[in-house]
Amino acid sequence: NGITAANYPELYETSLGFLYRLLFILYAESRGLLPVKARGQAGNKIYNERYSLARLVPELKGGAKFTDDAFTDLYDSLLKSFDLINGTHEDRNAATGVTRYNGGLFSPHEHPRIAQWKVGDATLANVLRLLILDQPAGSNRRQRTVRTDATIDYASLEVRQLGDIYEGLLGAHL
Repeated sequence: NGITAANYPELYETSLGFLYRLLFILYAESRGLLPVKARGQAGNKIYNERYSLARLVPELKGGAKFTDDAFTDLYDSLLKSFDLINGTHEDRNAATGVTRYNGGLFSPHEHPRIAQWKVGDATLANVLRLLILDQPAGSNRRQRTVRTDATIDYASLEVRQLGDIYEGLLGAHL
C-alpha cells in the first residue's frame, strides 16, 4: 500500500473507521436492521448472499478459503457492502431492502483511504474471525486458530457499549 511512518496517524484513523464499519454491520445484522435473512419479512436473498457478513461465517470457520495476503477479494467484497450501506447506488438499496445509512461512517469521501489501503485476505479473515467467532475465556488475543464454532451475539450489545468501545479505541496510539 506504500504506507510509510508519515502515514501512521492517518492509518490509525482509517483503521478505526474500518473497524467501526464492521462493528456497525455486525450489530445491525444481529438486530435485524440489515436484511440478513435469506427470506421473510426481515430478509433479502440478494443482501444475504452478496453483501452480509453473516454469509462469510462458514468460510471463516473452515479456514481454508482466505489463506493468502496476495489477494484482496474479501476486502473488495466488504467495500461493496460499505457502498451499499452508504447508499451510493440507490437502486441497489431498493433491490436489497437496505436502508441508506449515509451519516458519514460509510462515506467514501470522508474516509477515502479505506478504499485505497487494502488488507490481504489472510490477515482480514483472521480479523473477522476474532470479531465474529466467539473465543473461549482465557484465549490468547493473538491466536491464529479459532477454537469455537459459536458466533458472538452482537444483538446483546447496547448502542452505548459500542460507543464505549469506540471511545476506548480513540485513546490508543499506533
